[in-house]
Amino acid sequence: MKIPEKTQKWIKRVGVIGFLFFLLKGILWLVAGAAIIEWLKGVF
Repeated sequence: MKIPEKTQKWIKRVGVIGFLFFLLKGILWLVAGAAIIEWLKGVF
């Protein structure tokens, strides 16, 4: 069964958007973790 070209483009676009979302989310978690560690160094 062949998937229509329009559907393939939509699936690809959703995949790219999903990848970028989770990439940015992961980077933000790393930045937040580093910021908390730096803040804790200053507190103690």
